[in-house]
Amino acid sequence: MPFLVLCATLMIGSLVAVLILNTTLARGSYEMSKLQSEVAQTAQDVQGLQEGLSAAETNLDDKARSLGMIPAENPTMVSIETGKVVKGTGQ
Repeated sequence: MPFLVLCATLMIGSLVAVLILNTTLARGSYEMSKLQSEVAQTAQDVQGLQEGLSAAETNLDDKARSLGMIPAENPTMVSIETGKVVKGTGQ
């Protein structure tokens, strides 16, 4: 009789362990699926923003001219690293 109780206990313990392991793996699978969909959505958003930026860069020169802007002859800039004024070359 004690042998049967031991076998039944081991079998029930094994089944509970398998159930817990299966539940944990399923939860991880759902979380992984959710994160993958978030990554895909973020990648799609980044691609849309990059396309918008590319289109804005393409039309930038025409928009500036329509606002009456002209290219600078001799641009002057301030170096962020040194804080000194740097003379640019005209284009």
